[in-house]
Amino acid sequence: EDGRFDGLSAATLEELDEQLERRLPRRNSPYALRIDGEFRELALRSVPAQSPPFRPLVEVVKNQATWKHHNVRGTLIGLRCPSWIGTLNVSGYHWHFLSADHEIGGHVFGCDFRDVTVRYDE
Repeated sequence: EDGRFDGLSAATLEELDEQLERRLPRRNSPYALRIDGEFRELALRSVPAQSPPFRPLVEVVKNQATWKHHNVRGTLIGLRCPSWIGTLNVSGYHWHFLSADHEIGGHVFGCDFRDVTVRYDE
């Protein structure tokens, strides 16, 4: 853990990303992020299991499952890749969630939370 801050609140993923851009120490560094707390709302998705030969992701997501949960305690795990990493990975933020009881998880495409703890590693 290279750093942490408490009391972060966001009503959308876009708001979360914007706040992190202002608070993380370096703009040009990749980060691993962990956000623990109570989430008022989460919108999650998951694609079906795949077998070789693997289809392109753009095709696979056409059959993804989506769901919402409310008032769930758990952890957002994210990666932040700066634009110079664009040829190795998609730049920006990428988020996944796992509930504290390990019963709920998936790729995050929406969230709303108040007063969470953020930990990061550069």
